Amino acid sequence: MSAVTDQLTKWGVSYELVPHEPAYTSTDEALALGISADEVVKTVVLDIGSGHALAVIPGSRRLDIRAAERAVGAKHVRLATEEEIEKDFPGYELGALPPLGSLHGAPTYVDPEVMRHETLVFAAGTQTESVRVRTEDLFGNEPVTVAPMTRLSAAEEDLIEQVEAMIKAYVLVQVRVGRSAEVASEVARIESVLSSDVVTGPYDVIARAEAADMDDLGKLVVARIQAVDGVTRTLTCPVMKL
Repeated sequence: MSAVTDQLTKWGVSYELVPHEPAYTSTDEALALGISADEVVKTVVLDIGSGHALAVIPGSRRLDIRAAERAVGAKHVRLATEEEIEKDFPGYELGALPPLGSLHGAPTYVDPEVMRHETLVFAAGTQTESVRVRTEDLFGNEPVTVAPMTRLSAAEEDLIEQVEAMIKAYVLVQVRVGRSAEVASEVARIESVLSSDVVTGPYDVIARAEAADMDDLGKLVVARIQAVDGVTRTLTCPVMKL
C-alpha cells in the first residue's frame, strides 16, 4: 500500500485503486482511464514565498496565477520547478502528486469546480495508478480552502471566441395564410436556426439564426429559409454589437 491509500484507509474512506498505462499529465491520465479530463484533478505545487502550497484544480482547466495569489493571500506566487518538487516531495513521481496536503505538510487550496463533482480521480503518487473516491469523503477529512483559481482551457477559450464572433440575426418571415405553424416548425429544424416562433403583426414567423459571416447568413436565408414551402417574403435583421 502507498502513503495515499494508507491515509485513505486510516480515514475509513472507500476508494478504488485504478491501474493504467503511464500518464504524465492529467489529460493523459483521463485518456488512459477513458474518462473526461474534467473528472480528473491535478495537483499543482505553488511557491508562495513562505513555502509551498498545493492547488487542486480540474484537469480540463488552467491555473490562473493571479487568482491563486488572491486565494493564498500572497503577492508573489509562482509554479514550483521540477527540481523543487523532486527535492521537497520525495517519493512521488512528477505529475502524480496526490491532493493530500496533510501528507506533505502543505496548505491545500481547492478550486470550486472540483467540488461540483460527486467523485473525482487523482494520481496516487505514480504515473501508472490513480485513485477514484467520493469528493466529500476526500476533502471532508482534509483541511482545505476552497477558492477560485482557474480559467478555461485554451481550447474552451478559442471555442467561446468563435461563438462570440458568429453573426447573429433575426429573420422576419411572411407566409401564406394558414401556414404559420407549419413554417415555424420546419424553419426551426434548419441547422443554424436557434429558434423559430409564430408572432402577430406584419410578419408571421420570427427566426433567430447565427452564421460564421454575412455570406453564410445570406445563404442560410435564401437557400434554406426562403425555400420552405409557404414562405412568401423575408427580412433579415443582423444583431449589432454596440
